[in-house]
Amino acid sequence: MPLSPLCLVNNGTSFVPTENGVDVSPGATVSIRLAQPTGVTLWLLQVTGTDELTAVPTLTGVNASAQVATPSTVVTFQFPPRAGSALGFRSDVEGPDGALATTFGVYSRTASNARVGFTTETREGNTTYGWAAKINPVIRSSGILVVEAPYNKHMPALLTTGVGRELACSTGLAVTPHPQSALNVSINGILVTDIGYESTSGCACYWSSDGGVTAKARPNIAQNDRLYWNGAQAEFNLHPTDFIDFWYDAVI
Repeated sequence: MPLSPLCLVNNGTSFVPTENGVDVSPGATVSIRLAQPTGVTLWLLQVTGTDELTAVPTLTGVNASAQVATPSTVVTFQFPPRAGSALGFRSDVEGPDGALATTFGVYSRTASNARVGFTTETREGNTTYGWAAKINPVIRSSGILVVEAPYNKHMPALLTTGVGRELACSTGLAVTPHPQSALNVSINGILVTDIGYESTSGCACYWSSDGGVTAKARPNIAQNDRLYWNGAQAEFNLHPTDFIDFWYDAVI
């Protein structure tokens, strides 16, 4: 029989093929096995991607090098307890006829019966249309798509002296952040947790559109607004050798 890396996943009822992905229940104990272990001398199984909220689970029967104990081993793991989770896998096999590999996805659906994606995902959830099958319905139904903005990264800071209300960076927000998303600031990769909204004092920094005179409320922060720094409250001043990142979601 030809060598095959294809797997079967137990969806809570029976072992099913992984083509187009497999849906499981949140928190379920999931089992994976080779569909045809005959002729396999080595089987490797590893998690290649997760959604943004999920940690990589431990696979029983798989060592640190991703080698499964035997080609006939049934690998198990605990699926995340959250509805709307996704994990990507890669299965590699070797045998006298050579080596083959494949990828597949395991999902728990959201309350609205949709699948989320995992990093590295291409066509694991839909062999015909891949990611387009997830994203396009969202765009067609709402006309918008909210994603993490790739802008405002690794920007040089301006020199501050500690007098307060000083411009932190010459670059303003590239686009308007989504009003319901987080809007985070990091200095040299370290997150700033003391951001003021509607207050220019008692905080390390704040957002303003009028030269730092007034601080804006979070839902009103918009494109070109700038960050202002209170060195005394932050307990350090900025220097041009520091770099600043803004982290936020935006509508595209």
